[in-house]
Amino acid sequence: MTTTIKIEMSNNSDARRADVLRSIRGASCRHNGGKIVIATVDSDDLDAARELLKESHAVKSFEVRS
Repeated sequence: MTTTIKIEMSNNSDARRADVLRSIRGASCRHNGGKIVIATVDSDDLDAARELLKESHAVKSFEVRS
């Protein structure tokens, strides 16, 4: 099962790179325009993804969608 996370980055260049979850194997991130990145992670990796997003200075906010 996978979970989708909507991530608002602090600036456009970080969003275009879309690499905030690169250390999580199997995570997929895509730039969705502006400062928004849509990430898909395995549900088993959701806690690790949340921690990375909370710790990243490049992330302004995030919302777990499903």
